[in-house]
Amino acid sequence: GRRYPRILVDEFQDTDPLQAEILWRLCGDGTPDSPWLERRLRPGSLFLVGDPKQAIYRFRGADVDTYIEAKRALLAQDAHSVIAITANFRALKPILDFANAQFCGLLSEEQGQPGFTALQSTRASQDGRAAVACFDIAIDARHRNGQGKLAVDLVRREEASIIAEILQRLIGTYPVWDKHIKAMRPCRAGDVALLAPTGTSLWIYERALERSGIPIASQAGKSFFRRQEGEDLIALARAVADRRDTLGLGALLRGPLVGLTEEQIADAIAALPSTLGDAPPHLHLWTDRASITEPVLGRALEVLQSLARRARHTTPYQLMAEAVEELNVRPILRARYRGGAERALANVELFLEMARAYDARGLTGFVEALRANWDNSEKQIEGRPDSDVEAVSIITIHSAKGLEWPIVIPVNSPTELDENLAFLLRRSDDTVHFKLLGRAPPDYEAVKNEERNQLRRERVRLWYVALTRACDLLLLPRQTERSPSDWFSLLGARLDELPPFDATALSGAPGLRKTEEPENPQDEASWRAEAATIASMRRTIVWRSPSRHEEAEVGQPDRLDEDIFTDAATLEAKLPSEPGPSLLRESIQGSRERGLVLHKLLEEVLTGETAEESAALEARARTLLAELGIAEAESPATGPHAPEIAATALRALAIHEVAALRPRLLPEMTVFSAEITGNTTTCVGGLVDALALGEDGAIDVVIDWKSDVDPSPGQVELYRVQVRDYLAATGANEGLLVFATNSRIEACRRPKCPYLKETPN
Repeated sequence: GRRYPRILVDEFQDTDPLQAEILWRLCGDGTPDSPWLERRLRPGSLFLVGDPKQAIYRFRGADVDTYIEAKRALLAQDAHSVIAITANFRALKPILDFANAQFCGLLSEEQGQPGFTALQSTRASQDGRAAVACFDIAIDARHRNGQGKLAVDLVRREEASIIAEILQRLIGTYPVWDKHIKAMRPCRAGDVALLAPTGTSLWIYERALERSGIPIASQAGKSFFRRQEGEDLIALARAVADRRDTLGLGALLRGPLVGLTEEQIADAIAALPSTLGDAPPHLHLWTDRASITEPVLGRALEVLQSLARRARHTTPYQLMAEAVEELNVRPILRARYRGGAERALANVELFLEMARAYDARGLTGFVEALRANWDNSEKQIEGRPDSDVEAVSIITIHSAKGLEWPIVIPVNSPTELDENLAFLLRRSDDTVHFKLLGRAPPDYEAVKNEERNQLRRERVRLWYVALTRACDLLLLPRQTERSPSDWFSLLGARLDELPPFDATALSGAPGLRKTEEPENPQDEASWRAEAATIASMRRTIVWRSPSRHEEAEVGQPDRLDEDIFTDAATLEAKLPSEPGPSLLRESIQGSRERGLVLHKLLEEVLTGETAEESAALEARARTLLAELGIAEAESPATGPHAPEIAATALRALAIHEVAALRPRLLPEMTVFSAEITGNTTTCVGGLVDALALGEDGAIDVVIDWKSDVDPSPGQVELYRVQVRDYLAATGANEGLLVFATNSRIEACRRPKCPYLKETPN
């Protein structure tokens, strides 16, 4: 290019030293030992370097006819202007001999092809092994559909199963040439390529190899919605998004992420209590956890219900990320694909990234899009692993051009030829031809026939590229019966003359021959001893929140807040009231909002923010109700009433025990403590309504305001437990339950075995 910038290089193979030498001398000054090159090199000369037999990119504008016309023009000017490069440094001689024999006629000029030049190998087979062989695929009634025709997917499954078995024996045993170390070595997974003419249904081959424990790297990977992990994650999202989607729930429970069998699910459903008379029970997302006897199913429902409760105010990305963690999706995939889980893990990350686009539309929109794409078998490019792995390449022939592998196996050849020729372009005059309203232009049929012939000729060249990618071994599928219109019919190969590949002669790699688990020699006694050792070394952290634990006793399904420091008034309203007559209950209506305002008034009086007098408290109560968006009721019996709330606050502060502590009270204090007992650390944290400090500065008394109108004995006992937790956390000796509405006081004493305070506040 330094002296002759008009040299055009097309499909130059830098792996061939002879081609590199010729190109260098064409672009250089010429040397005395090559006068034939020096004489022909003139400024402004045009040279074409390439192999028209590999022109397979017509969709990119590559046109073999243009190449042929340019070649003829050069020959017309100079009969010696075409230099044939025949040396091949890639493949063994038997592989090139087979390709030459197959394509010398198919690529001849008489067939409309650019002509054929036979390649000569510089590598000779030294061990006498067959470099080109076949593996047999027996076609019988199992591979036919209801009309008696070959079912292509069934043939693909048979072919994939046979290939997986062959690769199990090849990898680790079959010797191949390593051009880097210049020596023979055992075959690795990365030395094998499965070349497909199209990407249709390649997931069948991917799954067959993965089931055999063979790592794969699918460069044609657009089968995200057909991958097992893709289907698992879609089922997970559907189950969380809609309780009515029992199909998604069933697919998740029966799939590998949960792993329940049909019998286990049926037994769990049969054990459910019937709520509709004689109707059989049904399992759904909100089935009561307490009624589930199957522990694995119960754990799965706990996770799903927890996620579903937050589905309306949490982004799909956050929900699905938590689901992946809670259900141990990544460890399961690593265990499933022991040969290499990078691809599956990359698809998990892709799934999560897809969810980011639905932050505004929510989980329902995300699931609807996933479901539509899955139903329509959309082609979705899979996630890319962070690092390349040693894996079998599954790749289309178009993508394989310019590459090479020691072992090549053409697959997916039963695919029927697709000739979608509705819209045609005639390159000779740049005219477009198509039918309009069912009527065709005059030259439509002629152009269609020419385009069909061009397409078939290109596909023949595609096969030439596929068969010349192999270096040491070319394995071809030999079916006992084929469709006359499949991809292999273009080749017309006489496979009967090729030797069968004897895979049984290879022992196979130790890690691939057997994928089942080894026998476990451990007996029950040693298992229990090791389990006890592990359990004794396990450290457990238990959180206790006095403002929250009564909720667990009552069994409420929804949590108000994830923060452990929750206002007790918020939780009082969640406690059920026991039935029974009460004049006080009839005259004052209790509610969550009333409790919140009352607690706030008591706090502000103790801090000095609001004056301890009726008018100021009433005005402040009205302001707080307005901020809560609550309209003040006309009377205490119908809802929150500012005068009644103000009067209740004044009564609570006037109680003798409270009034005596007023100079020492600190309102709304956060407390935290931790106790270590053996391997268990119990952490207690919460928000105390008020604390009284002693003369030494230590906490002396704990006060907990209660706004209940008429608490039942059960509710009072729950509140006592809450105050005892505060006493244990603070080290105080006495606690007071102050029922402000009826001026009732309940005293509590510190437990005999308080928590050990490591971080007192």
